[in-house]
Amino acid sequence: MKKICLTLIIITSILFSSNLEFNLKDVKNNEINIAVNKNGIKFKEFENKVILLDFFGLACPPCIASIPKLVSIQKNYKNSFEIVGVEVQNKLTIKQLKLFFKKFKINYTIINSKKADSLVSFISQITKWEGGIPFMLLIDTKGQIRTIYRGIVNKTELSNDIEQLLKQKSI
Repeated sequence: MKKICLTLIIITSILFSSNLEFNLKDVKNNEINIAVNKNGIKFKEFENKVILLDFFGLACPPCIASIPKLVSIQKNYKNSFEIVGVEVQNKLTIKQLKLFFKKFKINYTIINSKKADSLVSFISQITKWEGGIPFMLLIDTKGQIRTIYRGIVNKTELSNDIEQLLKQKSI
């Protein structure tokens, strides 16, 4: 039993003490570089912004129903907030994702999970996420996960949570 506990402690220490990097591209072919270290999860392209990391699927009705709400929220907070969506259900081609992006007039970053499998696995490990969608993480400007949303979240709750983090940023 002591060996198992010691092994788990060592694995956990290695996981969180080492620096991880995820170098991804969005549907517009922009680089999205994510660094994970003991201080948190940092999106280099969105420095000093609150991040909503949204794991969704195109065959998920609640995910699709959330898109207009997310588009509106991104528009309202565009200077200090960024949504990064990761399509995890269908592993679509970039061309398919671009059509989806255009159809729903998405104004935030979308990443194809074909290229983000390691990020998805990492998030699953640290949050105990079992794959149910929609699944969202609200990350503060310091890279700390502040709120985990499993399932549908209403616009008012999400906006209030974002505003709280933005107020903390200005203090």
